[in-house]
Amino acid sequence: MTIARTFAVGLVATLAATLAFAVAFAQEATPEDDVLRRYQLATDSLTAAVVALPDDAVEARSALDRAFSALLTLSRGDGSALADSLDRVFERARTAIDNRSETDLAVQAQVLVGGFQRLLFEAALIAAVEGYEELARERLLALA
Repeated sequence: MTIARTFAVGLVATLAATLAFAVAFAQEATPEDDVLRRYQLATDSLTAAVVALPDDAVEARSALDRAFSALLTLSRGDGSALADSLDRVFERARTAIDNRSETDLAVQAQVLVGGFQRLLFEAALIAAVEGYEELARERLLALA
């Protein structure tokens, strides 16, 4: 094998390893960052639903659906009792919107915020156990 060919093979192997590392890192980093973003989306959407209800039930329902979508992402389909309970609370919130009950929607939204806070807390604990202390700290600070 010539020196040029050996160099080319080494370069390709190095680039492939670098690319594999970058892809693995990106896959690891994206879901972790997504948890905090989804939490913020959920809480903002719940607030928007409560604010919208007096004037626009359709917008309130749309905002509630955005929060529900965030729940599906945060709970990752784990079938936990918390996720099941939050699903039932979303149903009660939908009923509150259908009935145009501002007070009932506000109560259900606060229950949902508490549930999302619990999901974020659990995600912070998981991050800490997996060795991502800074990520865990950021998640816990979002709860403060």
